[in-house]
This record gives sequence, structure tokens and C-alpha cells, in this order.
Amino acid sequence: PRGSGGSVVVVRGKFFDTVDSDDFGIICQFGELIAKAVIVNDDEVTCVAPHQSEGTVQFQLVSQDLEILVNEFYDQTPLQYTYLPPIEITSLAPSFGTIHGDTMLLIELDWTAEHIHLRCIYGKNLASVANII
Repeated sequence: PRGSGGSVVVVRGKFFDTVDSDDFGIICQFGELIAKAVIVNDDEVTCVAPHQSEGTVQFQLVSQDLEILVNEFYDQTPLQYTYLPPIEITSLAPSFGTIHGDTMLLIELDWTAEHIHLRCIYGKNLASVANII
């Protein structure tokens, strides 16, 4: 079955540093699956999405004994995480560019997902927002 996972998920909020993740055991829960959470600072928690089938699941931060800590936005909208099919690149043109940059790329994909924002990244440098045509 096709599925996805392995992406680093960043959760931004407030007061995360008041919880000791090592002692308290904060966990990210993706539907029925769990992943260890890392408190980066007061405003940010990260975790790696576990692999599972395509689709949308409920997302929440829970304690080690599965007590819900965060499961909705401030407006009470439930948190969700969507697993997308893998992207397959079918062509890339041109395959080279000048050292000055600004080379327009045409990347053809075998992939269908709506309302997704793609970006082109070279190494660790953000190049640009991708325009889907």
C-alpha cells in the first residue's frame, strides 16, 4: 500500500517549555500511532510523523499516559495531519544553471494533491515558491 511518513512536524504554540518532555513524556499522536515529541523551546515542539496510509488523521500532543495536552487550535478547530502520496518527478529541465541563479525550472510530477504549497529547495537554501501549472 502507498503511504507516507518520516516528515519532521513542527508544532508552534506557547508554554511548551513548562513541560519537561523527558520526565513527563510528551508524545505526538497521529491517529492511532505515536511518535516521541521534542520540546525545542517555549514556542515549538517537533516530532517525526510515523509511516501510515494516505489520508487525514487527528493530531494531538499527549502525555505518556495518553492524557490529551493539545488537540485543537485556539478557535477549537481540531488539529489534523494529512498523509500524502509520495511525489514522483518524471522530468526536470534544464538540468543545469548559471552560478548566478535565477534559472527557471520546469519540473513535471506524477502526483495529484490539491491545496498543497510546494517549494524548491537547493541544499539548505530556500529557492522559491513553486508555481503549479
